[in-house]
Amino acid sequence: KMSTPHSKFFHWKENEIHYTDEGSGQVILMIHGLGGSFYNFQELSNQFIGEFRVIRVDIPGMGLSDFKHVKRDTNFLEEYTNFFQEFVEHLEIKSFHIMGNSLGGMISWITTTVMPDKIESLTLINSAGYDVKKVLVSAAGPIRWKWFSPVVTKGLPRRITNHCLTRPFADKSKVNPAELEFTYWNLNSKGNINTLTSLATSGQNPDEFIIKNIQCPTLIIWGQEDIIIPVAHAYKFSNDIANSEVKIYSPCGHMAMMEFPDRVANDFRNFIKDKIALA
Repeated sequence: KMSTPHSKFFHWKENEIHYTDEGSGQVILMIHGLGGSFYNFQELSNQFIGEFRVIRVDIPGMGLSDFKHVKRDTNFLEEYTNFFQEFVEHLEIKSFHIMGNSLGGMISWITTTVMPDKIESLTLINSAGYDVKKVLVSAAGPIRWKWFSPVVTKGLPRRITNHCLTRPFADKSKVNPAELEFTYWNLNSKGNINTLTSLATSGQNPDEFIIKNIQCPTLIIWGQEDIIIPVAHAYKFSNDIANSEVKIYSPCGHMAMMEFPDRVANDFRNFIKDKIALA
């Protein structure tokens, strides 16, 4: 359900992990945020097809991907880092640009520190990384509350799933109705709810000190009106990553790639032309 003609699956630890693989050329790997899916990058991906090979991944336990061995004490960041290392190896990708939003941004910069030789550039879109416990309270909302799990076994009402998707947008009119339908299905998937509640209550933090180790060209994109992760965090990343550039959009919330896909695409193109000698 909800897959596309470009959908593929990678077998990982007894799980089927969904991804799409389109186009040809330099590889861009796109990673969505908490409770999101590959669909979050649909419009941005459309901007790049014909120029790049675009791979969008559903993080294990989200979108169309399984995460059967998830437990309350699962080390999510370690699991996700290991997954992306295996995934890149499986696809025999020699080098790639990595791009992530929110939780996907955090996975992206951690991945950059563990396989620096493969990363051409890093693009952080409203990325998690600092004050993660505080950010998680804002991002996860009711998912963290004890009453949430028993209630959602009966299904989340549409108004709650709609709220989960529209809340991060500065301009609610930019929400795609098809995305609302996918979010309703995504958040009502039993396996996904288990992952979300476990992750949201895990209390795990990344080692933010390793952000200073990132050497690759890094583009930092943020929405001025982001209510999930404050725009001040864009400058924290900029201060810690030597080879970086910041772009602030307004009016824009937490989902810059969905609110301004054409602008993100253009800023990315210009950034890698300036920073990287294209073959």
